[in-house]
Amino acid sequence: MTTDETPILDLSAALDRVEGDREFYAELVALLMSEFEISVQKMRALLEQNNSTELQSTAHAIKSALGNLGAMRCHKLAFALECCGRDAKLKDAPALLNQLIAEFSNFEKAYSDLSKGA
Repeated sequence: MTTDETPILDLSAALDRVEGDREFYAELVALLMSEFEISVQKMRALLEQNNSTELQSTAHAIKSALGNLGAMRCHKLAFALECCGRDAKLKDAPALLNQLIAEFSNFEKAYSDLSKGA
């Protein structure tokens, strides 16, 4: 899956969703950052259990949060994971999960740089 043309962080779209409230946006990002690792651990366990139904559900939930906060590359990867679960085709799911983790690091850096005014 190529994500090069997709922005790491679409701040404009994310701020539109929170009516321009940067403080609220920051709170939501902090919540996402604290919950992301929990979701990743859950998805890893679901893959080990070959549980496509719960993978779909978990990926859908994190996809929604990522999209709402403008983490667009992560959103695409979470959607791909959701589709793996929906279609019960988990062969590519571990690699997609690893890509999601890497892209989330890019999102964290982009957000951190933005917060610092870089």
